[in-house]
Amino acid sequence: MNIVVHGIGIKTLKRDLTLRFTLLLSTFLIMLAVSYYVSSVAISEKELDSVLLNIAGRQRMLIHQYTSETNQMLVGLASSDLEMVLSEKKKADQTAKLFKRTHDAFVYGGEIFIGSNNLAHVINPDTSASKDNVTVTPIPPLKNKEILDHLKLVDTEWQELNRLALLSLRSNVHSVSDSRYVRRLLGQATKCVVEMDHVVQLMQRDSETKLRHLDTLLLTMIIVGIVLFLLLVYYVYSRIVLPLDNSVSTLQHTTEILEIEKERAEKANQAKSEFLSRMSHELRTPMNAILGFGQILEMETSNFNKAQKDAVNEILYAGHHLLNLINEVLDLAKIESGKMEVSMEKVHIDELLKQCITLIGTQAKARRIEIIDHVSSNGYIVKADFTRLKQVLLNLLSNAVKYNQESGHITINSEINDNQRLRISIMDTGKGISEEEIEKLFTSFERLDTANNVEGTGIGLVITKHLLELMDGTIGVESTPGKGSTFWVELALSNAT
Repeated sequence: MNIVVHGIGIKTLKRDLTLRFTLLLSTFLIMLAVSYYVSSVAISEKELDSVLLNIAGRQRMLIHQYTSETNQMLVGLASSDLEMVLSEKKKADQTAKLFKRTHDAFVYGGEIFIGSNNLAHVINPDTSASKDNVTVTPIPPLKNKEILDHLKLVDTEWQELNRLALLSLRSNVHSVSDSRYVRRLLGQATKCVVEMDHVVQLMQRDSETKLRHLDTLLLTMIIVGIVLFLLLVYYVYSRIVLPLDNSVSTLQHTTEILEIEKERAEKANQAKSEFLSRMSHELRTPMNAILGFGQILEMETSNFNKAQKDAVNEILYAGHHLLNLINEVLDLAKIESGKMEVSMEKVHIDELLKQCITLIGTQAKARRIEIIDHVSSNGYIVKADFTRLKQVLLNLLSNAVKYNQESGHITINSEINDNQRLRISIMDTGKGISEEEIEKLFTSFERLDTANNVEGTGIGLVITKHLLELMDGTIGVESTPGKGSTFWVELALSNAT
């Protein structure tokens, strides 16, 4: 039964609640992931900007270093110290080469090498300095046009500084201090450093701007995430929690009504079972009387004509059929009212099955059906009620005869499952049963093959199933339309451990 509260099914409410909380959690996790991504980008940008500012500072340092090395060369030249000039010339060339490499990587993108030693020692393969703790930092090409323009100016000023340095070194030894190139050298170095300082300031301002934008984006996302979270919480609360809370009393009232209706149904079912039981007992007495008088008439049929004999036979046939119906209804009533009892004992299958085959033999011969028995000589002993198990097997054999084809056969087989339960199978050669019909087999008053007027009340298999359950047994069916059916029962062996 699907309980409905305020027009909404409980199952639907639970499903909607689960879906909405899943959506809520998913949204929260997505916002958390995006926030983490933005934070990671901000950290990466900050680290990259720190690297770039560090490289810009080193560029400025290289300008000072180159100017100093050039001045040392001029001092050596003025003092005619050739060894000093050559030494400082080598250093200046390495500094110029280092400046060019770092500047190109700085402007066009590439790898910047940073270590514990001087940057020139790390990049320059000709030096013998240690390369421990070296970090290779890839940087993308700069995209800020203003910074790029100033870096081009730095490069231009550097080229001019380099040119002036070379021209200064070509001066005569005695006229070094009076050379106009020497006088311009320091001024050019200052111009180059000032331009580099301007680049550093632009980069600092750009870094701060990017960080402010990222902080704003992160703050916006956090605020939007909180707002969405609160909206979803409110939505879930207003659409699920409140209706459930308002429906508690209704649900309790509905539950009470269902309990009352259940008690009424149980009482009505019990009253029906008791009524059927009493009526069956009341009907048995007159039926036995009718059958008794019918049998007396049958004994006097020698003086009757054919029509009278047929009438007597019809009375007896109808009486027996009605008595069987009354007995089955009585058994069903006992089972439903819980008054059916079984007496468990050791039952010899050989003896029981032979009795059943004998009783059903006349019915089988009338339709020329052969019964093939592979069980009654195996000496099986089961735990069951002898009378009730006999009723079960008779019912299954009777159905196998009624629903079989003319001149067919019935095969009785057995097998032991798990060394503790005996399965007895009764296989016929009838039309078989479809999947839809199998589902109705164990439903009261459901009859199959009614088109062919097969006799039956539709409760035989229901009683059979209940009787087997009372004896701790089971029943099942396997069927292929057009090839027949196999009904089987399972019971515990008496010597099972």
